[in-house]
Amino acid sequence: DLIRTIKDALMKEIRVLLPRLMEQYTRQLEEQFDVEALVYEKVAAFSADKLEAILFSIMRREFKFIELIGALLGFMIGLIQLVLIKFM
Repeated sequence: DLIRTIKDALMKEIRVLLPRLMEQYTRQLEEQFDVEALVYEKVAAFSADKLEAILFSIMRREFKFIELIGALLGFMIGLIQLVLIKFM
């Protein structure tokens, strides 16, 4: 019974103290690490050639999709025009 009482008291204290400790620890981490500076350094150090290669690979995929949609729409418009000319 005594162990359960001690355990309950400790659990209550932990529930109160844990959020405070986590908040304090988070603030200390934010102060130690300047996230904005880290991101700026990583972006500044990123190779322009590598960025260009990534962009071209993405654009290549997107342009293929646009070409396919354009071909499909062109085919359908052509069919509609053919039907309209045939019946007029």
